[in-house]
Amino acid sequence: APYVDVVFGPQTLHRLPEMIRNKQSSGQSQVDIRFPEIEKFDHLPPPRIDGASAFLSIMEGCSKYCSFCVVPFTRGEEVSRPFADILTEAVQLAAQGAKEITLLGQNVNAYRAEYEGVEADLAMLI
Repeated sequence: APYVDVVFGPQTLHRLPEMIRNKQSSGQSQVDIRFPEIEKFDHLPPPRIDGASAFLSIMEGCSKYCSFCVVPFTRGEEVSRPFADILTEAVQLAAQGAKEITLLGQNVNAYRAEYEGVEADLAMLI
C-alpha cells in the first residue's frame, strides 16, 4: 500500500533502524517478514534489572498450530536460544541482584537446544 513505509515481523525488529534509513534514502517501502532462525537473539540488549525479579527470553514462536491461535503465523516456528547464551545471561542477571528469573517464551516446555553434545530441555535449563 502506498501509505505504508515499513513492514516487519517480530524476529526482525532489530532491523527497524536500517529499514527506516533505507526508506529515507530510496523512497521505497521496506518489507521484511522473514522468520530468521536465530538472528533476533543475536541482537538482544544487555540484560539489566531493577529489583529482585528479572525476565529471560529462552525461546520464541510455536509449532503446535492450535486452531484458535495465531502465534505460529505471527511469531513463526519454535526457535530456542542457545543453552550457553541463556546461562550467561542468567549469571549476568544474578550478578545484578536478581533473586528470581522468569523464563519467557510462547511454549517454554518445548525448549530444546544442544549443550556440550547433549540435547538440553527445560528441565535441564532449570
